[in-house]
Amino acid sequence: MGVSVSTTATDISVSVNDQSISASVGGGIGPQGPAGAASTSAAGVSTLNGLTGTLTIKAGSNVTVTTGTAGLTISGSSGGASSWNDIADKPNLVYSVAGRTGTVTLTTSDIGGYVAPAVSSVAGRTGAVTLSTSDISGYTASAVTSVAGRTGAVTLSTSDISGFTAAAASVAPVQSVAGRTGAVTLTTSDVGGYVAPAVSSVAGRTGAITLTSADIGGNLVSSVNGITGTPAIVAGTNVTVTTASSSITVAAGSYSLPPATTSTLGGVIVGSGLSVDGSGNLAVNERLLTALSSSSTSATTAETSVASVSLTAVANDVIRGRVVASVTNNSGASCTYTWRVKLGATTLLTLSNALAANSSARTLIIDFAVNVISTTSQVAGAWMAIGFNNLGATISTASGTATETVSSAKTLDMTFQMSASTGTPSAPQFTFLSAIVERSKG
Repeated sequence: MGVSVSTTATDISVSVNDQSISASVGGGIGPQGPAGAASTSAAGVSTLNGLTGTLTIKAGSNVTVTTGTAGLTISGSSGGASSWNDIADKPNLVYSVAGRTGTVTLTTSDIGGYVAPAVSSVAGRTGAVTLSTSDISGYTASAVTSVAGRTGAVTLSTSDISGFTAAAASVAPVQSVAGRTGAVTLTTSDVGGYVAPAVSSVAGRTGAITLTSADIGGNLVSSVNGITGTPAIVAGTNVTVTTASSSITVAAGSYSLPPATTSTLGGVIVGSGLSVDGSGNLAVNERLLTALSSSSTSATTAETSVASVSLTAVANDVIRGRVVASVTNNSGASCTYTWRVKLGATTLLTLSNALAANSSARTLIIDFAVNVISTTSQVAGAWMAIGFNNLGATISTASGTATETVSSAKTLDMTFQMSASTGTPSAPQFTFLSAIVERSKG
């Protein structure tokens, strides 16, 4: 219980905590006699809490002050002790709990000698109880963010399990089979001391058995090249036959083609007067013209025939020609040399080459071919090369067509012409050397 008294110059306040009290002050306050007439000499309270004069006692916390004819009555809240003597008669009142005052909340540690009662069951079960998350009310497991350091759809292997290899070896006594690991397929050779069981029957028969083709399942060779029975493959010339358990190999040895003779078939080499196409077709080259000459012709601006031949042809014939000559342009100026091939009245080919002045002789070669598409249609092509020996050449080309009727004789003419006839120190020269014309029959 707590009582507090506060005093001012004119007031006294009494407050009571915890308990209810009553206090009475009789006889008045100050130098007075009994209540009623005033007396300055009668005994009374001369001071109160060291105060004099006219005082007022005020009600503090949990206190009421009542003034009556008999004096002042100071009362605490109801329900407690009715007087100070009541409190004094109760020396065992509790002033603190576990050394603490105010609002005290006790725990088992505040109770000396406390022993918790034994657990009789856990989650409604007795004995050795193993708790799971379902036994914990409101438990929510945290989400898995990764497995073995990986996210997404994870497939675990033995390498993801720490210590798996050692643990597996300790519980798996077989480490290998027939000296092999992994997926092992056993054969009878892997089984020590294995003895194959004796054959009890063949094709459902016992005793001395003679097998026939009917006893052998699967596909059998019924004939070879129309031959039945037991034919044999015999090695012929330059052929070997090798027989294995399930195959027959026939191989040809290396072959050397013998040369052809008048009585033996064999290989030939295309020689002079013959030609062969890409399909192996051999044709006779008919020599139509062989012209040899070494006559020199001084420069002339007139077209001059140097070689010609009369011929007929059929479809697919090919007429080939080559002209060889020597030219010298020591005229001191450029000179143009022009070469033409004519069939009947048609100029098939025209080739020209301008030569710079030079005192050295130069070789001129012309190759041409006329393809006879039909007896009334021809296509020709040619090239001309003029140059120093071993010093390169100047080359020109030409092509042309004709519609001459070659079923009757036509003249194939080769002409030559120069652009200048004079010069210093000498006029241009042309020396015809040879001309060859051949026909390949179609």
